[in-house]
Amino acid sequence: MGWLQGTLQAHPEIAFFLVLGLGYALGKISFGSFKLGA
Repeated sequence: MGWLQGTLQAHPEIAFFLVLGLGYALGKISFGSFKLGA
């Protein structure tokens, strides 16, 4: 796990794209009629 922290600190753009991807994936999740995305 330390290598991940070091990589994200050295290359913050990787963290940015990981967060974008995670947000996109979470936006596709729906629970019945409730949807997390817009």
